[in-house]
Amino acid sequence: MTRAYHKKLNGQKWCWKCQQYKLLSEFYHNRFMYDGLDNHCKACHRTTYNYSSEYQSQYYLANKERLLPKHRESAKASRISRKQIIT
Repeated sequence: MTRAYHKKLNGQKWCWKCQQYKLLSEFYHNRFMYDGLDNHCKACHRTTYNYSSEYQSQYYLANKERLLPKHRESAKASRISRKQIIT
């Protein structure tokens, strides 16, 4: 099964998330894409990012007692390794 290929038409591009053609100015630049633009529009990109950051903050608050000691150990190890590099 092949995926449909949507080209840019009259200064517009297809957003794979909301399934609509939108103006090229509504897409972020992405140098790794074939046309230099991301395949999700800015609005869809924002909603995905906001959902992800909200989920991460809720997860951290729910698991803070378990995660905090690990974060402290990691920060301490990072400080020690930086001191070793400097000296």
